[in-house]
Amino acid sequence: MNHSTDKPSRRQQRQGRQPTRQAGPATNARANYERYSALARESVQVGDAVQTEYWYQHADHYFRMMQDPAAC
Repeated sequence: MNHSTDKPSRRQQRQGRQPTRQAGPATNARANYERYSALARESVQVGDAVQTEYWYQHADHYFRMMQDPAAC
């Protein structure tokens, strides 16, 4: 316990949790691809070309992971 606040530490909190169901790498790749694509589209609307390219590069990485199951 953290003596200054008497709250359990993050490690202690995690230890008490039930393990969550983990999705496979392909599911995570798709979710990340969609997330970064959405961020890129928002950047286009704002007009930030540098940030748009940044997010599209991230989205492209996950798109390629979805296309190549061996990469997961």
